[in-house]
Amino acid sequence: MKYIRVEIKDHIATVTIDRQDALNAMNLEVISELKQAFESCIEDSQVGVIILTGAGEKAFIAGADIKAMQKMKPFEALEFGKSGQELTRIIENSSKPVIAAVNGFALGGGCEILLHSNHVQAHLESYIGLTEAALGILPAWGG
Repeated sequence: MKYIRVEIKDHIATVTIDRQDALNAMNLEVISELKQAFESCIEDSQVGVIILTGAGEKAFIAGADIKAMQKMKPFEALEFGKSGQELTRIIENSSKPVIAAVNGFALGGGCEILLHSNHVQAHLESYIGLTEAALGILPAWGG
């Protein structure tokens, strides 16, 4: 995987989004890799809990990749929204507890992902919010 790292130790799977140059923003590739990582961890009998975090100190997930979204045609944007919804359903319905370890920005889709987790552990200097509401847009991933 290009953007996702999975480490399993002592029955704990740590899933890290590593796209620091874009503040761990979500594009279709990141969403696809994250879905694959979660499905693998859920199926792995050696995993008892899943921790999701973002690489670096600035962002858990700074939301959707706006630069990528600006280039999308309407059908691509629809697919992007559906993929994000599928990811949040996988997290919400996981048979294993999911802990969102928030470090920095958790905005838009990042906030929606932590809302679907079982537990959130956030650094005191984290920023969490559904920023799309300020634009008059509904959260697309079930937030």
